[in-house]
Amino acid sequence: MNDSNCSGLNCGRKACAPVAPIATTVMPRNAANISIMAPARLEGLETSVDVSNGILFFTVTISKERPFSKLANYIIGASLSLGMHPFQELNLALWPRYRHFQLFQHQAFPYLGVTVEVSVGPALAFCRENKLAFFDAIQFCVLHAANDVEEFRHRIVRDVSKDEGNSDSDVIRLYERVDVSCTLLGHEELFRFAECPRNDNFTDFARESRRCIARAKATEELSAAPRLDLIYTTCLPWFRFSQMLHPVDAPSGDSIPRIAWGKYEEIGGQVLMPLNVQVHHGLVDGLHLGRFYECFGARLKQLTEC
Repeated sequence: MNDSNCSGLNCGRKACAPVAPIATTVMPRNAANISIMAPARLEGLETSVDVSNGILFFTVTISKERPFSKLANYIIGASLSLGMHPFQELNLALWPRYRHFQLFQHQAFPYLGVTVEVSVGPALAFCRENKLAFFDAIQFCVLHAANDVEEFRHRIVRDVSKDEGNSDSDVIRLYERVDVSCTLLGHEELFRFAECPRNDNFTDFARESRRCIARAKATEELSAAPRLDLIYTTCLPWFRFSQMLHPVDAPSGDSIPRIAWGKYEEIGGQVLMPLNVQVHHGLVDGLHLGRFYECFGARLKQLTEC
């Protein structure tokens, strides 16, 4: 990695012992973040400590003249941080939800899923009138609603190579924002995955999404660099459904929300569409699902009024 892309190290830790290992995150501008373990005392580097909402942040500033390789002497272990966006590592001892998380973390299928009929008539008319893709409009609102609800940005980090995947050592991250990875139909009627970045402007979001989808359709690859700062979406426009179960990698602590929508249909004077959400119950409750659907409706209304 080119050290000119790195502006410093940021990280949160659970303990305050002065020489205990601390979790640190490199924040490069144009590359995936890298999490490293480093001693609290790093000679010759500018450091600062800040405490916010019970989370301790340890910051190390690296000058552009200082080669990144010089940090190798301080590194105990390194791994991909599985994300492109900044995150906070929660202090579980101070996290109000920790007991509820423990209740579900050992279950074989700790997931909660619901499907709600949502009204999309005005949004559909808006897209037709302005010659916009209805898929883009729904995905835009789904992505923003997921970002609006903090619990949808919590992720479990579990190292399954240690302690036989003992979930008692799980770490919980709160990402600053999340993007979307959508399932789409590619060549030979086989699906592909396309990662699309969040954008507050719908026109820019739709334009970039079209590019991402075109690139995904042109490849045969089904895997990408692992990221936790995503939501997974899929559209099933061929039929309506009342419930849906998504595949998950439960042993790894998979906590990425899955969101799906189906065929819309006029029923009782309204255009209704099934919108399904599946989440990890250790992180998200029914209350938060309700907030998601409320935010989705508000985002959809805001889009049609712009």
